[in-house]
Order: sequence, then structure tokens, then C-alpha cells
Amino acid sequence: LDLSQAGYSEDRQIFTIDLALLNSNPGPAGQLMLYCRESFNEQWRFLEEKVCKEGYLGWILGPPVTGKTTMTTCFLLWKSMEARWRVMCVRSEVRVLLA
Repeated sequence: LDLSQAGYSEDRQIFTIDLALLNSNPGPAGQLMLYCRESFNEQWRFLEEKVCKEGYLGWILGPPVTGKTTMTTCFLLWKSMEARWRVMCVRSEVRVLLA
């Protein structure tokens, strides 16, 4: 697990995290470099300012495959490293079939 390069760089335009933190499969992972669209930074600020500092209950809503889970996972993992929290991210997939 390489945390030396984790976090923001390039004036908050790139966020890097070790893939081992996101990958449920053992084995070599490497680094995940995310380009931070404005929505990534807005969600980050919301979680940091409203949820963590002011104690709001936070909901991040949006269409599928827009980065909500990845951004939230990165935020939790980054904050856990910063504050020495113990965090376990569990992702469940629920499929509902309507007939």
C-alpha cells in the first residue's frame, strides 16, 4: 500500500489513491489517478464542510456511472489517513426487477 502520493495534486485537478484501497481482489494494484471535474470538487467540499465540519446528513445523488461512489470512497479513505480513522467501505449492489 503506497500512501506517499495519495491526495490532490496539480492545483486540485488530479486526485491519486492506491488502487489496493478500492480493489476487492488481492494482487498488484498500482495508483488510480482521477481527473477532478468540478462536480468531484463540489462533492468533496460538501462532504468536508457540511457533513464533517457542520454535522449535516449528506446525500450525493446522480445518474449511474458519474463517480459518486469513487469520489465518496476516495474522500473517506483520504480523511481516514488524515485523521487516523478506521474505515471500512462496503459496497452492495441491489437490483430490483419489476414485472
